[in-house]
Amino acid sequence: MTRRFFYISMGIVALAAAYHLGATRTEAQGGGQFAGIAAGPTGTLAITTSGDVYQHWGEPRCDGTWYGGCPDGWTYMGSVLGGPVPTESQSFGAVKGMFK
Repeated sequence: MTRRFFYISMGIVALAAAYHLGATRTEAQGGGQFAGIAAGPTGTLAITTSGDVYQHWGEPRCDGTWYGGCPDGWTYMGSVLGGPVPTESQSFGAVKGMFK
């Protein structure tokens, strides 16, 4: 009886430790943080961590204003990473048959 109680207790402790080590904070999938920004004479480009590219026509000044370009703000130019990859569902037997 004592041994069974010990094994059950150690199992609960092991589950609690695994949860404590493996639990992470989740975040929403928003626009993402900026991964890089480049400013030049034709405008400013910004790339987010999700691969989205934004452009602002004009150059930033040190006081936070913009020289030239459109005052409307940032324009979404597209994604560097592209879209989802199309896949086709196959059985394991069909996959094995392709590599025989």
